[in-house]
Amino acid sequence: MARIQAHGWRAESPRGVVTGKAPPLLHVRNWASLYENNRSRELGRTAWFPAPNDLGADWYAELVAHDDGAAHLGVWYALLMVASRATPRGALARGDGQSHNADSLARLTRLQEQVVKAAIERLLKIGLLETGGNKPRKKNTLPPHSAAAVPQDTALEPQEGAVEGNGTEHHHQEGNEKEKKERELKRIDRNGGERNARIRS
Repeated sequence: MARIQAHGWRAESPRGVVTGKAPPLLHVRNWASLYENNRSRELGRTAWFPAPNDLGADWYAELVAHDDGAAHLGVWYALLMVASRATPRGALARGDGQSHNADSLARLTRLQEQVVKAAIERLLKIGLLETGGNKPRKKNTLPPHSAAAVPQDTALEPQEGAVEGNGTEHHHQEGNEKEKKERELKRIDRNGGERNARIRS
């Protein structure tokens, strides 16, 4: 007796034999930008993943504003764990590259299949999961910040007193030995008339 699941999910017989069309491969939307960072990208296999923690985010509010919202949030994080260990990361794929379905995800995450199935439907609707590749969630319609749109002008002429000396700008640091001795003698002379004693020795 086969059962057909929502969104083209795999129809299975009681023994788990595939009898229908393969389900589409689910991806976590914007995985690379939201759930990866410079450190995780260097690793072939991860035991952790970075995740947004904004409790004011629209997706979070929409996900938990449901009678089973807490359970669906738990499923969401369990699916993120599955996606973090998949190849490619971000896909809800088995080790052989085949798509997971609600039944296989429930077994893998040890969560109830009915809760997993309902959560996946909501996650697709909210836009946290998608079928296919990474598509942008929504186009940003906010205008750019006014100060950010105006680049500064480049300097056309040097400022007054900042004339280039073709490599001699730091000549005050490179004085010759004679100039150094004269400065030292003047300093000593100011400090108690030791100049004559110094010259004689």
